[in-house]
Amino acid sequence: MKKARIITTLLLVATLCFATFAVPFKGTNAAESTVKITSKAMKKAKPGLDLYVSGILLNVKAMKVSAKVDGTKTTLIYVPAAPVAEFFTIDYAAKKKKVTLSSFDGYKLTFKVGKDGYKLTGPDITDTFMAGRAVIKNDLVYVPVDVFTTIGAYLGLPINANLDGKKLEISTVSIGGDDIITGGWEAAASPVVSSKVAKLVKKASKEIASSTVTPVALLATQLVSGTNYKLLCRFQEIDSGEISYVIAVMYVDLEGNAEFTELHDTGVDSNVNNLPGGWSQPPTVEMTDQYLAAFDQVMAELDGVSYTPLAVLEYQVVAGVNACVLCESTVVYPGAEPYYSFVYFFIDLAGGKASITDIVRAE
Repeated sequence: MKKARIITTLLLVATLCFATFAVPFKGTNAAESTVKITSKAMKKAKPGLDLYVSGILLNVKAMKVSAKVDGTKTTLIYVPAAPVAEFFTIDYAAKKKKVTLSSFDGYKLTFKVGKDGYKLTGPDITDTFMAGRAVIKNDLVYVPVDVFTTIGAYLGLPINANLDGKKLEISTVSIGGDDIITGGWEAAASPVVSSKVAKLVKKASKEIASSTVTPVALLATQLVSGTNYKLLCRFQEIDSGEISYVIAVMYVDLEGNAEFTELHDTGVDSNVNNLPGGWSQPPTVEMTDQYLAAFDQVMAELDGVSYTPLAVLEYQVVAGVNACVLCESTVVYPGAEPYYSFVYFFIDLAGGKASITDIVRAE
């Protein structure tokens, strides 16, 4: 059963059936390099690769294609969509340009015709990766061998091959951890959400009909096959009107398509209502000198936890000013993991004294 599960997952790639793909084209491989294959090169492409997964020969022969990668002539390996799915239960669905292949054990490979991205999901996998566009020759679809190596890396499968009778080294893409996103996050230099990112959030929000998502602060970015954005957003249920803060992860591919891959509820409600005497979002979420001075003053009263201010989320003018600041917090202890917290404090404008009113740790 385990062997069938492994092979089934890998054979999702080998059941792409017939579709129309345009060549010549420009695409990107797993290393995000520019790849150009001409129609002439496709006509001259020759099969000559036997692919082995965990010692099992997939009864297909891949083709070698002469191409230019970043302007340098090289040879690429493409794996054909062999008719081997008959041994397994695999569902095929095509809607417009989107293709979905589903195995009986919960794994799916999806992609869009003419696009460079592939998405692999399963009980323990969610990832979008680049491998280059699928191409077609003689009514048979071929996909880059990087699609196989990426799946192999996730499942820990050895992948070997023979090229024209000689052993060929194929390296798998290294993927570690259980995160849905590979690679490291880089903290945002400024929490200000640009108009470009705001438009992308609006585009991604179209998939959520019952709520509105408003970006408040940019927390971090991550370069993958495109870009991941980690943002603090206000999430409002249209029916109830309730507004809460969520940590959103938004993936934007190289074509500019945006989607939310995570919406984590912090368990903290937003007070912003923009009414006279109520709470409002400040003109800028950046920590101004006034807020920094007040924040440093209230932090002097605390010990045991280190608080780094990231953004001013909301304020209220009363006899002074109430403010809420998002912080990255870390318990002062070796190896402690940072977490987000919302620090509320009051600034007495007459005396210039600031005092903490509440600290809420994000769930």
